[in-house]
Amino acid sequence: MNARDGSVRQVAGSQVTSDGRSNTTGVTHGPDKPRIWTTQSLRKYFEELIGRELQSCRACMSEANWIEHRDWIEEHARVCLREAVERRAARGEL
Repeated sequence: MNARDGSVRQVAGSQVTSDGRSNTTGVTHGPDKPRIWTTQSLRKYFEELIGRELQSCRACMSEANWIEHRDWIEEHARVCLREAVERRAARGEL
């Protein structure tokens, strides 16, 4: 199969769908089918996003600043993610 028929192919260790988007969740879909999310896959994906955001913030801060500000940074990241998910859900993208 090739990428034009809706298949998923491996590129540098990650899956890429036929439309060129990365498929990091392992959920496959064709160009005419919506992405299928389960509660577990969404939760895992969200935790990965939060983890990456916290790593990025941590890398830019001193140890003292990180200790002082970590809680509100994580809370802010979670609120922003929740708002983004709600907007996507309202558009029917989830």
